[in-house]
Amino acid sequence: MQAQEVHEGTRAAGAYRWRWAALATLLVAEAMNLLDATIVQVAAPVIQGDLGGGEPAIQWFSAAYTLPFAVLLIAGGRLGDIAGRRRVFAAGVAGFAVASLCCALAPAAGALIAARAVQGAAGPLIIPQTFGLIRAMFDAARWRRRSAASGRSWGWPRSAGRCSGPSSRTRCRGGRRSW
Repeated sequence: MQAQEVHEGTRAAGAYRWRWAALATLLVAEAMNLLDATIVQVAAPVIQGDLGGGEPAIQWFSAAYTLPFAVLLIAGGRLGDIAGRRRVFAAGVAGFAVASLCCALAPAAGALIAARAVQGAAGPLIIPQTFGLIRAMFDAARWRRRSAASGRSWGWPRSAGRCSGPSSRTRCRGGRRSW
């Protein structure tokens, strides 16, 4: 019994040591998700001009992300409860990164809309897990302070996305724009 208590104490000390790095990772993932949601809204007319598509394509650039995000948000939180928050968070970040790469390489508006839908489906695997993981890493008093940090991580990406949308595009080889 004593050996088990020592082992658990060592695990707790190790978790304590890494929780600040984990908090930074969680907040960056939240910010990445929200920044991506807003930056396309601002840049949509320019994206449409480069990739083509009619006027409805502009609306779908954002809606393709927000619709699956909203529909799957509760299910994503529940999946984290069932399968483990860290595992679901990692899967969400990986899926979001792959979908972001697909967005950057999209040759046409339809491909971008499909990739945005995949991003929107990966987002609900990230956002609910951040709250649960932060709650598990910090005691009640520290949880309140970390929640405030989490709230700030939600505010600046929205502002930054709206401000930097049109200037966020970069040129790839061959003069083709990447989003």
